[in-house]
Amino acid sequence: MKVNLIYETILNSMSETVYVVDREMRIQYVNRAAEKLTGYSRDESVGKFCHDIFCEESYRCKDLCPPRQAMEKMGSILHREAETRNKNGDVRQTQISISPLRDGDVCTGAVIVVQDITELKKADKRIRRQNTFLTTVIDALPHPFLVIDADTHILNLANDAAYHGRLPEQMTCHELSHQTHVPCSSSDHPCPLEMVKSTGLPVMLEHKHYDAYGKLRDVEVHGFPIFL
Repeated sequence: MKVNLIYETILNSMSETVYVVDREMRIQYVNRAAEKLTGYSRDESVGKFCHDIFCEESYRCKDLCPPRQAMEKMGSILHREAETRNKNGDVRQTQISISPLRDGDVCTGAVIVVQDITELKKADKRIRRQNTFLTTVIDALPHPFLVIDADTHILNLANDAAYHGRLPEQMTCHELSHQTHVPCSSSDHPCPLEMVKSTGLPVMLEHKHYDAYGKLRDVEVHGFPIFL
């Protein structure tokens, strides 16, 4: 497959892997990023079936192969996750996009763009693990713990001591703690959130709150600002 020099320069400057396959799934072109991802040189790749280079042939290839689907439907398949195996047998987590290659109204093959997302997946897993740990810690606290949106009074988070079960969407702090549809405003019950917003400083005051079981209790509220 001949590629114009300017297109060759553009393709080789991309960080994403680019393959071009024909209707038989034989590789016709690879860019430099493809060589780096799979460990196979261009000479080793061109002319081989795609599953010989960056995936494994299986019973799923005939019916579920994304490039085949793109060619048959003459439509693009975007951002599908897959595993890409390199020359050493290591598996990378990748995201692929496929577009049919057209010659007029005739489909002659497919362009496959592969992006290595292994490190992103690892980072996402670490974040989820950290979030799970923090949620476990917060739920273990014996006292109600709330995170409240400063503009809407909507609860972004409530631990088990504050609310049992899944927190309803759009629930406000005053609906939970006072069973009312309006925020606190009286001199006997000044709103801790509004005090924190006006001063930017932590506050501490006494309130009457309904607990997680619906019982009214005298409580000491500690409010802290969150700056983003």
